[in-house]
Amino acid sequence: MKATEKVRLGRTEVEVTRLGFGLAPIGGLFTAVGDEVARATVEAAWNLGLRYFDTAPLYGGGLSERRAGAVLSGKPREEFTLSTKVGRLLVPGGVAEQEFWAEPSELTPVFDFSYDGVLRSHAESLQRLGLDRVDIAHIHDPDHHFDEAVSGAYPALADLRARGDIGAVSAGMNQAEMLVDLARAGDFDCFMLAGRYTLLDQSGSAELLPLCLERGISVLAAGAYNSGLLADPKPGAHYDYARERTLIERALAIQAVCERHSVPLRAAAIQFPLGHPAVASVVVGARDPEQITDNLEMFEWEIPGAVGRSEEGRPAAGGGAHTVIVDAHHHLWTADYPWLAAPGLAAIRRDYTVADLTPRLAAAGVTAGVLVEAGRCDVAETAEFLALAAATAHIAGVVGWASLTDPDLPATLAGYRDLPGGAKLVGIRDQVQGVDDPAFLARVDVRAALATIGAAGLTYDLIVRVGQLAASAAAARATPGTTFVLDHLGKPRIGAGAEGFAEWRAAVAGLAACGNVVAKLSGLLTEAGPRWNVSTIRPYVDTALDLFGPERLMVGSDWPVCELVASYPAALEAIDNCLSELSAGERTAIAAGTAIRTYRLEVGS
Repeated sequence: MKATEKVRLGRTEVEVTRLGFGLAPIGGLFTAVGDEVARATVEAAWNLGLRYFDTAPLYGGGLSERRAGAVLSGKPREEFTLSTKVGRLLVPGGVAEQEFWAEPSELTPVFDFSYDGVLRSHAESLQRLGLDRVDIAHIHDPDHHFDEAVSGAYPALADLRARGDIGAVSAGMNQAEMLVDLARAGDFDCFMLAGRYTLLDQSGSAELLPLCLERGISVLAAGAYNSGLLADPKPGAHYDYARERTLIERALAIQAVCERHSVPLRAAAIQFPLGHPAVASVVVGARDPEQITDNLEMFEWEIPGAVGRSEEGRPAAGGGAHTVIVDAHHHLWTADYPWLAAPGLAAIRRDYTVADLTPRLAAAGVTAGVLVEAGRCDVAETAEFLALAAATAHIAGVVGWASLTDPDLPATLAGYRDLPGGAKLVGIRDQVQGVDDPAFLARVDVRAALATIGAAGLTYDLIVRVGQLAASAAAARATPGTTFVLDHLGKPRIGAGAEGFAEWRAAVAGLAACGNVVAKLSGLLTEAGPRWNVSTIRPYVDTALDLFGPERLMVGSDWPVCELVASYPAALEAIDNCLSELSAGERTAIAAGTAIRTYRLEVGS
């Protein structure tokens, strides 16, 4: 991802670059900077192509705003996005030293979240900046002022937005819990979450980030370095603006993982937040041109798939080995399958045989697998797969191919049963994802075929896209005697961020409401793309858990397709990491129980 790529916030017209410049350091955070270096740093950020800048009256008692404005007031106003904060007024009576701020100021910040105080703060910020508007206004740290923030600050910002004086209403905090409360109390466009979705602290992912996805609130992730601890972990490093000892060892452990893969810890830290689809931008500070240049280089550093994807350094709850693991979705194929000729598939355009599969299952501790038709769309492939299953103990079942428009479907299914390995036929799949007719699953002959599959004691695997989920739900309701298995959670558009998540969640909820539907936690890494990490897929897994529950979920590697973006063990480990908060019984259900029950598998321990 390019640091200079722009993304829109929520439902607004405001755009920010993926990497934003947090201007607290140029206000003299911890150490003095001076006007000259501050100006050069803002200029450097501009020359690098960064176009989102965040400041606040608190930062240096107005120093940050004045120093930023000295540069930005000379730039084309339509080319950049600027945010500042409300909730503190600067009043005369500065002191030589203020907490955190190393440069003297003639002004002292005092809390004021009242309606009039916020309007005054906004006006005074514009004066210090030398500009006629800011694009985003954050309610700043209302930790002990929630009622005033809701009754005073929020209405003031909402009025400024309605008048067109600001483009987005936000709140910025170092905690996630109150941002959840604010999201439910008002119509916010974005939030700035500082230090609570990082390599060291993912507390923001528990409730806030899923809620933001649901409500279309964009998240600006600040504090990716946790005040410097993840930039350079050593004795005396800061965490939450204080010197921290207890977390240094954890940061050093993460750094050791990065070093094994020749990746700077700073790169892993700065890129981590954007793995979550609710996060629009990462906002990082810098106190000199060298630091802002380093921020951009770290943001665009190529990180191999093994780093950051298992969230190493975070203790997993409810872990432990499973006695039985069933990989409910893998394939085999030869290089001549027609669909493999498509651009971008060269990495998997080769033969994959049982000889390739067996050591992967063994190395990952997988007891058995379900071999799924691989898109050749002919009965010969299913016959070959059944023969392989007959000769291979760890292929516990086969989901074969059959056309839903086959007028002789009963005979086709009976013919499969009579083949060597026919007893291992557990399901049928047709490539519905490639059907353009939106009414296909509503056709009388298709519905009859689905009923025939269920009557034969087989499941029907749904390989569909998000736009086909509603039709799939209708088909499931119409054929209650057939068990449907949703492959790859309906192939959500993970790269589409919050919009894609909301679209998928609404659609998959209808299918989950059907009691005869179970789902596979599979294929998500491919949908996320080569820069996936655990946080990228976690919201989708969490939503599936909420909608289906562990008793209607199973796990699948989608190997060898997964090798486009991840190894076989990485694909399974990614899902397992998303399940770390579950009980042992719930994890066992997903790892094996649901697949064994749904596909009626005979699996040994």
